[in-house]
Amino acid sequence: MEDVVPSYHTQLTALTSSASTAAVAGFLALSNPPSAKVRLALSRLNKAVRRPLHGDRALDLSIALEILLVDGAGENTFKVALRAALLVGGSTEDKLAVRRTVGALYSIRSALVHDGILPSEIKVQGLGKRPSVEVVREATTVTADVIRAVLVRGGIPDWQSLELAGS
Repeated sequence: MEDVVPSYHTQLTALTSSASTAAVAGFLALSNPPSAKVRLALSRLNKAVRRPLHGDRALDLSIALEILLVDGAGENTFKVALRAALLVGGSTEDKLAVRRTVGALYSIRSALVHDGILPSEIKVQGLGKRPSVEVVREATTVTADVIRAVLVRGGIPDWQSLELAGS
């Protein structure tokens, strides 16, 4: 019943009216396939914030990030964490925090998918073990920030240029 009558809502960062206007304008300006990808990522984020179990939220957030940040074969944890950090931007420390959060989210996802076990704590690079529920909460904000960055940019960037130039 959790998908029909949600009993949980993750608190997301509130947007200013100008940020909301920019996000909506960015979405409406998208062509396909980026529009379809953003719509699907938003759907998975919406599901994630409504799920009561943080393991389920972790899986939905991973899917949302992969929809926007993966463009083919390769090591997804590294690729998604790097691209999320570059898109969200900020200081070097901000980018490192995003990359650590996404990397830890993928550790949670991996434990769930490969072992069927949701760890209560997960190692976050440079920070040691942290409660997985906190990591998922932070990853929810990162996922929303990634979607917002795609909308503000007007689409999904050319990944090779972004990775090499950093902007």
